[in-house]
Amino acid sequence: MLLSDLIKVLKRKTRYGEIDVIDDQVTADIIHYLNNRRFDVWGRYPWHWSIEEFTINTTSGVSDYYIDSVIGDIIVIARPNNEGFLKKITLKRYLSLYNKFNNVVTSDQSIKNYVYMGLHPTTQAIKIRLLGTPNSSISLTGFGKKRISRFTVSDIPTASIDYFPDEFLNVVEEGVIADIYESKGEMNEYLAKEKLYNNSIIELIRKYNLDEDTEEIDTLSDYFRFNSSRGSGTRVT
Repeated sequence: MLLSDLIKVLKRKTRYGEIDVIDDQVTADIIHYLNNRRFDVWGRYPWHWSIEEFTINTTSGVSDYYIDSVIGDIIVIARPNNEGFLKKITLKRYLSLYNKFNNVVTSDQSIKNYVYMGLHPTTQAIKIRLLGTPNSSISLTGFGKKRISRFTVSDIPTASIDYFPDEFLNVVEEGVIADIYESKGEMNEYLAKEKLYNNSIIELIRKYNLDEDTEEIDTLSDYFRFNSSRGSGTRVT
């Protein structure tokens, strides 16, 4: 679906702004609402359609690495030689183990943990630090959520909304309509659409969980434990 078509649909449904005008403040506001809802849906769950594989090529004696910049959030990183998965730990936990493991050259098999260490200032690539320093060059395979970028008004004539499957695009649409009603002061309509938006996401997550086997649900629970401390998704203003 083209971004321009979605903007027209949103305007028609809410009677908000002129349908064929794309360079006014109303259109800019709709783009802002759309970006916020896209990031929110993206951040709620490791959706199958968002998953992207990546590789970390380690260097002997080096513990800090940047993940491929297309990855916006890490789901899992496999340990070497099919030894399970690296466990993501908090910075507080990392610091408590710092003296024991940091800058200690270890066998690849003994590296079991990593911690987030911020973002690259230019590419926004995620930086991680292994707890322990590998003693050889190896490749770690990981899976993360492919990053999405913000739309601008200038994207309207040509951009396509091809990241979200149709059932998720419908949810995003409901969220944007809620924002439009809120901006117009139509609070009853806003509350109804906001409830529908959140209930739809909850139902989609429930369906995804039903489709997973027990082992995969255990893996995803680690993701939820980490993300619960950050709130429900990434709300960009």
